[in-house]
Amino acid sequence: MDRNNFWFQHSFTIATFGIIALIVTLRRCFTTITLRDQQAEALPHKSVILEHTDIRSIPTHRYIRGNRQSAECAVCLSEFEDNQVLRTLPKCNHSFHVDCIDMWLYSHPNCPTCRTSIMPSPSSLPEEHIHIQVEPVR
Repeated sequence: MDRNNFWFQHSFTIATFGIIALIVTLRRCFTTITLRDQQAEALPHKSVILEHTDIRSIPTHRYIRGNRQSAECAVCLSEFEDNQVLRTLPKCNHSFHVDCIDMWLYSHPNCPTCRTSIMPSPSSLPEEHIHIQVEPVR
């Protein structure tokens, strides 16, 4: 059998498999993108972005060995050393290295240990930040 004749006879089969592979790949890409978009819509906290000033307003303190708090940063998993500056989240009181928790909070609005939101609840905001819309009675 001639080599050119072999490729000519089987070119339709080879082209068909190539087209099928392309269709399957495109379908998988489309499905992955669609699922990722649906998951992003299902997670409302992903739209919350903490600003640099919000993160910097969280209190800091120096670590003193023998304190009752955890002796390890849950973000980097290294132990705290005496006089290291830590940032303590106000709602859950978990402490972390300042650089570690700041990096975490740029992409997550919650505590890495207990997942408590660090965003203030509407009831904890000062009155000037609460907007109430009153509609007239008809």
